[in-house]
Amino acid sequence: MAAEEGKFGPELYTVENLDDEKKEKLSSFLKLFEKDAPSEGCALRFLVARQFDTDLAKTMYDDTQAWRAETKPEQFIEKTADFEHITKKKLVVEFPFSDQKGRPILCVNGQRMDKNWDAKHKETATLHMMEKMCAQVGDTGQFIMVWDMQNIGWSNVDYGILQYCIQILQNYYPERMGLCFVTNTNWIFNVAWGIVAPWLDPRTRAKIIICNGNGKEELLSDQIGLKPEQLPKTFGGTYDDTDLMKDESPAPEAKKGWLW
Repeated sequence: MAAEEGKFGPELYTVENLDDEKKEKLSSFLKLFEKDAPSEGCALRFLVARQFDTDLAKTMYDDTQAWRAETKPEQFIEKTADFEHITKKKLVVEFPFSDQKGRPILCVNGQRMDKNWDAKHKETATLHMMEKMCAQVGDTGQFIMVWDMQNIGWSNVDYGILQYCIQILQNYYPERMGLCFVTNTNWIFNVAWGIVAPWLDPRTRAKIIICNGNGKEELLSDQIGLKPEQLPKTFGGTYDDTDLMKDESPAPEAKKGWLW
């Protein structure tokens, strides 16, 4: 179900809205491939990520292909125990509504993160989420993220997995994240943000919108394009998200080491 039209952050490029200069860049980029050239839409994602520098975009594409050949992230598209756990714990939740461009919306519940969970499990769950969303939106699609930082403490701040997420998002999944909203922040987030922000390239940084205080629900509704009845109560709307956000994971004692 798509939401009503709203506003976006950074400029969104599509093959259809390119000017003549950028169309020529896209054509030149595709000519760099002797075989197995990507689609125009896929190629455009890499060009946008590298400011339409064809050589840098080609290097990025080749690096991504090499990484995929080594890591084989597509193997994680099947449901894994790691992702099933964080899904039951409602660490990562997909909204039942999409934004005004039809992009799915993922919510990350910050207070349910646990930095003591094994790093490989976190990485596996992250790759599953990325591959699942890419399969859902197709070759050129994007998704929206909402990070809820309400009641987070230092036990929820994991710089290792944050750095890993930023690295693969920027280097191997270019232009997959359309926008990222961070809400219900506190002073712990502010300290962590001061460390994390320099890891972001300018375009990724421009996609991150921190919204707090009075009017945050209007900002979220306006930017994502959700009506109040589509915006979960957690973020100031009227949509009943009790079941959506309910933690269904086993008690920690039953799954020691599986908390994130």
